[in-house]
Amino acid sequence: MEMRGFFGTVALAACAVALISTHTGIMQAGISGSGTALKAMQMESAAFKRAQAEILIDRIIERSISRQAAPIDPKRIKEEANAKIFDALKKLGLEPALCKKAGSTYLKVQGMEGISEIDGITGVLALRLGGATVVQYFASGGSDGASALCALIVQGDFSTLFVLPAGYAASTVAI
Repeated sequence: MEMRGFFGTVALAACAVALISTHTGIMQAGISGSGTALKAMQMESAAFKRAQAEILIDRIIERSISRQAAPIDPKRIKEEANAKIFDALKKLGLEPALCKKAGSTYLKVQGMEGISEIDGITGVLALRLGGATVVQYFASGGSDGASALCALIVQGDFSTLFVLPAGYAASTVAI
């Protein structure tokens, strides 16, 4: 009878240990799951901010072109668009920088104090066709074709890069 009590106690202790370790495992999975959810929310927030910057830049360029009265002055459009792009990135809480393409990624080269760096990697073309003028704002990539306007977006532990790459172009017809 005493042996049964002993084995019963051992079985009960083993079950208690199994229950406690299972409960601990479930709790840790819940904690790591909430960490995963937090990281996913940070990634989504950074992606949203990048998309917001991209849409804003497109609108700024379009408005800079459409507000230009005849005769179209490409230099003035470029200066206005670049100044507004720089200010818009600042208002979004981003620090505009000059990046260089290295393989399939971009590396930050230097921060930007003003629009002179953007002026060196962008351009505006205007082509008069009848009563309308086709105006194109473009990112050339500078003299090496590898430079781009960029801004680092950081959300918690996650970061992504907003890039206005060489080859970017936005065209509008001005009447």
